[in-house]
Amino acid sequence: MDRRSSTLHDKDIKTEKTRQRFWEIDFLRGLALIMMVVFHFLVILHLFGVPRFRLDIYPWFPLQRATMVLFLLLVGVSLTLARAGLALSVAQKSHIFLNYAKRGISILTWAMLITGVSRIMFGDGFVRFGILHLIGLSMIISLPFISMRVLSLILGTAIIVLGYYIQKIPYSSAWQLGFGIIPQGFYSMDYAPVIPWFGVVLIGIFIGNFLYLDGQRRFLFFPDYGDVKWAGWLCYMGRHSLVIYLIHMPILFGLLWILGIIRI
Repeated sequence: MDRRSSTLHDKDIKTEKTRQRFWEIDFLRGLALIMMVVFHFLVILHLFGVPRFRLDIYPWFPLQRATMVLFLLLVGVSLTLARAGLALSVAQKSHIFLNYAKRGISILTWAMLITGVSRIMFGDGFVRFGILHLIGLSMIISLPFISMRVLSLILGTAIIVLGYYIQKIPYSSAWQLGFGIIPQGFYSMDYAPVIPWFGVVLIGIFIGNFLYLDGQRRFLFFPDYGDVKWAGWLCYMGRHSLVIYLIHMPILFGLLWILGIIRI
């Protein structure tokens, strides 16, 4: 690596470390984690046949959908913020694309681990293509759209609409599961196919470009509650979302087993 490339690389790393964090993004991600933990707690009760508990009644289904939408919108917003902080030249733009591609691959690796563990624990209901699979893949395939605000909105809306029609395509191969084409009687602990859910990520990119133009808030006079106790702990969770996602299910299982609510 020559001196010029080394300087660019060092500058990229320094800029990434000092890039401004917006407390509201971390807060909302922390809120989504709380919603996820609550829903997965209810899923465990349902799977282990806790008397009088049904997962298919209001408001549990809307809670699941709201959690997924919030998570994926924030993925799109966060991608636009990262690009705004680093895209200072062609070399730096290439650096952030490579960086986020690596992060996407890392998340996909964790997702595949979850697939394996859930196969052992839940049998046919294992996680074939869950939200972590989608987030990892989205971080890779959405990179060309990060600066395309209008196109992201149009394409994202089209993918969401397509999700309604794609369900009518007959299932014939396992690879179709990732695109929202499922067989009759399909069940999975966690399922977030590319169609329609990648469309939500693209709309998040539109929102990020609209509300945080060039990495700066466009809404002025916004108070900072990041250090306030009622918000600070959620912001902390939001900054460590992947770790919490990976450990929350074993913790829930352990607590419910210790309390004698379920038997493993």
